[in-house]
Amino acid sequence: MTKIGRRNFIKGAGGLAIAGATVPRLSGPALAETWPTKPARIIVPLAPGGAIDSVARQCSQVMSPVLGQQLFVENHTGAGETLGMDIGS
Repeated sequence: MTKIGRRNFIKGAGGLAIAGATVPRLSGPALAETWPTKPARIIVPLAPGGAIDSVARQCSQVMSPVLGQQLFVENHTGAGETLGMDIGS
């Protein structure tokens, strides 16, 4: 993993801000597909009943009506949380 220096971060953020300011605006709203079209899952790489699991379940209850789709939480434990991380990517 490479570290990003403070100066490089500031240069990148400045360039992104300038690029965002110079992009022409759309004349009307962009039309896109509705998302998600099927139930979405939140993968928690830790055991059920833990703090992260309860936070994920609370977030799914709040986000489900906002997205208009069902969200469900899946717990995949094992191999030092590597299994859950591999499934999520």
